[in-house]
Amino acid sequence: MPSIVFFNECIEDEGVKVSGLYSYDVYQTILQEMSGEENLNRQSPPSLDELFIKYSTMATGEIASIYNISEQNAERELKKQLLQQKLERINLPGQTLWTLK
Repeated sequence: MPSIVFFNECIEDEGVKVSGLYSYDVYQTILQEMSGEENLNRQSPPSLDELFIKYSTMATGEIASIYNISEQNAERELKKQLLQQKLERINLPGQTLWTLK
């Protein structure tokens, strides 16, 4: 089970440990309370080019999760990158990996 520990700027304060999977709203509420900010703006995910600069190899499922799209749509977008010769495809049993060319 994943666990995340949130700390604020004051190192003497205790952190808040959250174990398990929760909706985005739960994590947003924790961050709002710790930062004292009422409106935290969710950033848009980076472009595929920016994402692959940071993470040179990713699975189709990971891409779908980041962009909140189906794996079929992710595969379609990744194939466009493949045709532009920006990415290479690595077929493995049970999953497809994509790597920066």
